[in-house]
Amino acid sequence: MALLPAAERCQKQVSSAGYWHSRQCYSRFSLTREGVRYCKVHDPVRVQEKRDAQYAEYEAKWAKEREGMRRRRAESKACEGISTKALEEGVVKEMVKAAKSALSAIRRMERTLEEDEHLISVAMHLATVLAKAEEE
Repeated sequence: MALLPAAERCQKQVSSAGYWHSRQCYSRFSLTREGVRYCKVHDPVRVQEKRDAQYAEYEAKWAKEREGMRRRRAESKACEGISTKALEEGVVKEMVKAAKSALSAIRRMERTLEEDEHLISVAMHLATVLAKAEEE
């Protein structure tokens, strides 16, 4: 293979024989940007597009990973004090169901809620907690 003349090659300097030496790229230039000759591999626009795509992929991967870590911390905090066995048996789901039933029963009680401030605060607290539990 004969070496192309320098005027027909990409002008990008690439490493050669380690980090201390560089040489002009051996590829034939295919385009010119701002008076500089580049091959397709060293075209600054394509290089930047490739970097941007890699960075977007990296960001998407780590955003998903950060969300998973955030969820695991939240799950750990929410389940503090509940045994593993109880969690495996679905106790949290049962507690939400029981809280919904309790709130429904409080709202259906025949006496007026205005008479019992404690009952009102319990009902409000249950409603708030259940609303938070059903968010997502």
